[in-house]
Amino acid sequence: MLVARGGVAELPPPLPLAEVPLYLLWHQRYDNDHAHTWLRDLATETLQALFTPPTTTQQPLTNRTKQ
Repeated sequence: MLVARGGVAELPPPLPLAEVPLYLLWHQRYDNDHAHTWLRDLATETLQALFTPPTTTQQPLTNRTKQ
């Protein structure tokens, strides 16, 4: 993302890194709150898009065209 916008170099880490789990937590009173559900869904979709390696058939989000 920064590479495309600001010319930042993307380099591999100097050593192998273990996967780190990422969790979303919230109070149960927000389980059925529509705004909170929207925000959780948006965060989940965004993080999955950022951290899921692209497949050979999947285009990066920045290069997708509207259909």
